[in-house]
Amino acid sequence: MFAPELLSTNGRISVIIAYLVLCVAAIYGVTSLRIDMKIEYFIDKDTDAYQYIRVLDEYFNQGFSATFYVENTELDYASKETQL
Repeated sequence: MFAPELLSTNGRISVIIAYLVLCVAAIYGVTSLRIDMKIEYFIDKDTDAYQYIRVLDEYFNQGFSATFYVENTELDYASKETQL
């Protein structure tokens, strides 16, 4: 039905231009994407958990948190000798 129009020279150029426009729009969208993941986005605002997190952020905001993982199978971190 549309095959002769798409396979013509004008049709091929139109498809390539449309493809390039969509690629440029996608690249622009990806570069302007802001990643901001907070737990508050998934909790209902009238729950106690949401109010707790809001108060915690308001009064005890310490900046960013970092998690460290130490991999040492020879050391027992729970023993009292290690903790001294």
